[in-house]
Amino acid sequence: MAGQKHIIILGAGVTGLQTALSLISSETQKYKVTIVAEHLPGDLSPEYTSPWAGGHWRSHATLSPEDKLPREFDERTYQAWIKLLTEGDGIAPPGESPLERTKRTGLGFSPALDFWGSETQETARDGSGLWWAKPSLIRDLKILSTTDLQAAGAPKSSKAVFGVSYESININVPQYLIYLLKRVTALGARIVKRKIDTSS
Repeated sequence: MAGQKHIIILGAGVTGLQTALSLISSETQKYKVTIVAEHLPGDLSPEYTSPWAGGHWRSHATLSPEDKLPREFDERTYQAWIKLLTEGDGIAPPGESPLERTKRTGLGFSPALDFWGSETQETARDGSGLWWAKPSLIRDLKILSTTDLQAAGAPKSSKAVFGVSYESININVPQYLIYLLKRVTALGARIVKRKIDTSS
């Protein structure tokens, strides 16, 4: 295709595969994508770190100007995963339930509770110290008083001074890798299983 850019991605971990999916499904620019990787989803080599990971969405970006780009990435990630879990991806089997979607994608909603044991720049009582503490962005967000914290599950011994509860998204990384690989190959990405010497 004239004007189509060819992007080569090294590595098939979460970063590589998610980048490939974002590029190949772009609505503003068409890309040809090739992924070159020694290990692919399903491999359990200790050199392939992604399958051994786990996690959930929680932004650690601050309000500083230097964190502008990480804030944008974190917001777009949360929105994209919310859309995937609530609206689907257009390739789900008919009548797919939320639990079936979670099993297929490796992503799932999970209640989260964050609390702070000492005062920091993030602990403004109205939530203004957290850039993401916005009900318009985060589902089921609640700014918690010290009384609310213990009722929400914070240990009495924590001496928490501030907290928030919200709907996070858990990531079953091995399953998410399999999901991403299926998506990018279905969309036309080329996969080359090869070790690349990056020592020089």
